[in-house]
Amino acid sequence: MKISQEVREYAKEQQGGESIDIKLIDDPLEGMRQKSKEFRATGAELYHPAVTEE
Repeated sequence: MKISQEVREYAKEQQGGESIDIKLIDDPLEGMRQKSKEFRATGAELYHPAVTEE
């Protein structure tokens, strides 16, 4: 797809010429399951307090 190629080219420019691989998930629902699991593991909150480094 053209947009995927444009993203790769842009990323390559940003990374100083390093190649970046894009992994496609065979089952799109599997990606949603993974994000749902991550969401629940972090407390199932939409807004988290900002983390500041001191």
